[in-house]
Amino acid sequence: MADLLYPDNSNREARMYELTDDIGTLMNDLANDAADIKNLTEKLDETIKKMYKDIEVDIPPSRMKTFDYKGWVVEVMDVLEPFITIPLATKALSKCAVSYLLREDRIGEAAFYDLIQGITWLKFGVAAGAVVITVGLELGIDGIAGAVKRSKLRDAIHSAVQPRITLKQAAIVNGKIRDKLNSVVDACQMMLQLGYTQEQLDQAQKNIAAEFKEEVSTITEETAQSQLADLDNYRGSWTNEDN
Repeated sequence: MADLLYPDNSNREARMYELTDDIGTLMNDLANDAADIKNLTEKLDETIKKMYKDIEVDIPPSRMKTFDYKGWVVEVMDVLEPFITIPLATKALSKCAVSYLLREDRIGEAAFYDLIQGITWLKFGVAAGAVVITVGLELGIDGIAGAVKRSKLRDAIHSAVQPRITLKQAAIVNGKIRDKLNSVVDACQMMLQLGYTQEQLDQAQKNIAAEFKEEVSTITEETAQSQLADLDNYRGSWTNEDN
């Protein structure tokens, strides 16, 4: 009877579970991105080394850089630094790394709660090689109704909105990194076929780095919010109390 006075509690509960599912989906996407980006980075690194070797230019050891994203280690030539060291890329790749390492059971749940900005009522698990996010008993919505349930669901929705945006922004940035790495690999393969000088190779690398910085800088929280709004509109989500 109590929820007859609060008919939107069912909508609130559905939205809470929807946001939970979105966070889990984004974490899986980020974990997949980690493997893809590492493979592409290693492939591009090998290609660039070959390009210098083919024109008989030695690569000094000082040009090799090692980056550690919370235990996810990448070693590349300095030319690839912009892809993984500019602030937005670093933040995105760190979330990538945490999602991947969590899925591989290589780090503990403290990293999970840090990733989702301390939502204590969410629980993390892995099943069939995928991240699974569930609503824990800590939320305390079982067996209650009315104003108390409304309050708990509102709080849950509000606490999940920002982590979803943050993870979505990271996913967009990682998508840009992945796409750019793919295009650079293709460009390098073309140069290998057509021929090039050291000056052309060095200049191409500078141009790529500049383009990447410019493209990534346009990916803001508003970009993520816009794409998530499109998703919510498409599936008819109840977003009345997201803010």
